Amino acid sequence: QCYVIAAAQTGKHNEKRSSYGHAMIVDPWGTIIAECREGINFALAEIDLDYLNKIRRDMPVMEQRRPDLYGNITNYSIRNADSLPADDWIFEFGPTAKVRGHSVVNKTGSSVLFVNKKPVVP
Repeated sequence: QCYVIAAAQTGKHNEKRSSYGHAMIVDPWGTIIAECREGINFALAEIDLDYLNKIRRDMPVMEQRRPDLYGNITNYSIRNADSLPADDWIFEFGPTAKVRGHSVVNKTGSSVLFVNKKPVVP
């Protein structure tokens, strides 16, 4: 029910760790619509909002949520795109996952987009 933009590191990080890239963009049905080869590159794809809305309409998974299994999800809202959470803000999902405000680059009423701000570097 969403597009997934999967970033991927590439290169040799240290003696024991190498990454091979293959960042990709995946449509709501799991079809890879853009993919990078090994090495430094970028992927570009068109996000079809009509297609996304059709999938959400035809398969209303939000109506099939099971808060009895994973708890309630709180809808956060922002007034404008410049209103990101403070650094000490914490978004919790699942029993142990937490995202701090300084990692959030965008959020809506039902999603939080965040980045790993401490990547492994050589």
